Amino acid sequence: MSTTEPPRPTTVEIQTETAGGAVDTSVLRRRNFDERLTNDDLAPLKEQKWNWYNIFAFWMADVHSVGGYVTAGSLFALGLASWQVLICLIVGILIVQVFANLVARPSQQAGVPYPVVARLAFG
Repeated sequence: MSTTEPPRPTTVEIQTETAGGAVDTSVLRRRNFDERLTNDDLAPLKEQKWNWYNIFAFWMADVHSVGGYVTAGSLFALGLASWQVLICLIVGILIVQVFANLVARPSQQAGVPYPVVARLAFG
């Protein structure tokens, strides 16, 4: 049995080309990273910018789901009035938003996507 040494961390600067041929330097690779544990999708960004479209897309993905529609339908089936269903859905959406923000906080502070932060739980 031969023992193999794990790969040594290296420093790499990555520049990607966009469709128009321009060089995109928004992806920042950390120094001393393991090549097997990172790629362009998981590397932190130099600058994080959220515009109206990003917030709208997050809201659409968060609110408009099969679970939300099933919940609304179930509340109507229980005999609640439409204003009561609306209040229940707004309260539920706010609860989900609070927990989504709590889960996203480490990712936002470190500048890395959630899957990278989630790796911490598994060692």
